[in-house]
Amino acid sequence: MKDDYLWDGSGEPDPEVQKLEKTLGRYRHNQPAPQFDQVAETPKVKRPWNFFHLSWEYRLGAVAAAVSPQSTCASI
Repeated sequence: MKDDYLWDGSGEPDPEVQKLEKTLGRYRHNQPAPQFDQVAETPKVKRPWNFFHLSWEYRLGAVAAAVSPQSTCASI
């Protein structure tokens, strides 16, 4: 048995595949594929730096150091 039906529609279709095609047919894409060479590249936006642009590990470390009960300021 050749499974060409799944790739190019030739050959004898499986009844289960036909049932799936019928059920999911309303979601089928019916427009031509986009030309990817025509897709415009969007420029990156330069945003001002702030604390929330740091990786979550650095933010967690900064918060943990700030709320730590063994702060160096407490011993003075």
